[in-house]
Amino acid sequence: MGLVSRGHEVCLAYSPVRAEAGFLQRLRGLPGVTVMPVVMHREVSVEDFSAYSGLWRLAVEQGPFDILHSHSSKAGALLRSIPVPGARVYTPHAFRTMDPHTPPLAALVFGGVETLLARVATDCVIAVSAEEARHARTRLRVPASKLATIVNGVSSPGLRPRALVRSELGIDASDVLVGFVGRLCYQKYPELFLEAISRARKINPAIKGLMLGDGELFGAVEELCISLGLEEAVKLVRGQSAMDYFGGMDCLCMTSRYEAMPYVLLEALSVGLPIVSTRVGGTDEAVVPGVTGFLVESEAEAVAEAVLDLAGDALLRRRLSMGAVERAAAYTTESMVAKTEEVYLKSIGSKMVLSASSRPAA
Repeated sequence: MGLVSRGHEVCLAYSPVRAEAGFLQRLRGLPGVTVMPVVMHREVSVEDFSAYSGLWRLAVEQGPFDILHSHSSKAGALLRSIPVPGARVYTPHAFRTMDPHTPPLAALVFGGVETLLARVATDCVIAVSAEEARHARTRLRVPASKLATIVNGVSSPGLRPRALVRSELGIDASDVLVGFVGRLCYQKYPELFLEAISRARKINPAIKGLMLGDGELFGAVEELCISLGLEEAVKLVRGQSAMDYFGGMDCLCMTSRYEAMPYVLLEALSVGLPIVSTRVGGTDEAVVPGVTGFLVESEAEAVAEAVLDLAGDALLRRRLSMGAVERAAAYTTESMVAKTEEVYLKSIGSKMVLSASSRPAA
């Protein structure tokens, strides 16, 4: 929408498998925006051939495009290898090789593909944090001339009343509600969140959890809730916007195994939510210890201790909330759009019509 407001035309290819209904609803019918579905699965499979042909067909039928901008590794690999006109821009939103638990052979393959595509089929790689840019330069050997760092940006929305959100969830006013927002998948490590909440509740039973998200681990998360005795203490909500529930939370907890700069951290800052996050990727740019929240190791005990510190100190939460809002001022949508437009214009050399490819899930 920011690009459209600057006079550009955008064609958005999305995967129905992962796209958020609310996001698509906001885009459909907007002047200057064309929304096209292309089925694309997260894991590598024979179905990728169908996704590849679908993107190729879209590029031919809807193009020619001046910019082909792919988001995430799967779309990035497919779109950049299609032989059609247009400058290639790629935003990985956390390289798979940033996961320290990736098996050596898999890391070698993933890294090799990223290095090859960056050198022969990419005009610009956009990193969304300084740490991701460092990884691209040192680990993947992406040429500095093809690398730009543009931190994600968000616009601060209005929040629904705290009492209303908690009433819908069945959360008491005296409870301390800890939120988890993200796809229920390996990367986001939802099991760690549940284990940490279970540990914290043994010391402070007023702590409750709210998990917003869906994904391949949803069933496993439900089962773990039961085995940990958290059926009543943790609410699982799928298919809803985080912004609809931020107003009822006391803090956000992110337990990812690897990240670059997730939108959810910036959204939490914008509404003044203190954050507990694992120390991964570019999280230290948004989560400043003692100012906007806490950075901890990827261990249930460490996460639980930070949650307990916040739960037991309302004044600390209030101070971190003010720090979060102040920090959020550095991450605006306007700045992100303007810098992205600069990359586009540099990539094509002049002002022309733009195109964006498939957008990633939260």
